Amino acid sequence: MAHHEGPVVNAPEQWLLEEGVNQWSGERSLPLWLADRDWYGLNARSNARAVEAGLALRALHVTLADILTSELPLTSADKLGSGLTDAEETYLLDKLSSQTLTNTSNSL
Repeated sequence: MAHHEGPVVNAPEQWLLEEGVNQWSGERSLPLWLADRDWYGLNARSNARAVEAGLALRALHVTLADILTSELPLTSADKLGSGLTDAEETYLLDKLSSQTLTNTSNSL
């Protein structure tokens, strides 16, 4: 999605929660990620009433591209309303990678 060409890293949900990553939205969050199974039906609701009221649907890739276009000009000093900063993401990826390497070496 959104033309990502780098590696995809799977992080255990419990590990993310222990590292203080928030679900769904807000500071230090992974937008749209839900670890709490009680919320899994959140997006299963029908949008029929909204469409009847005039909501125009668009493809997810268009929405994501628009979000990127609006956020790319932001500087590191700008406060994000949601998501991880580049520094937070790098820290978490580095920590996960080092823990994974340590766990792999210990099991050899």
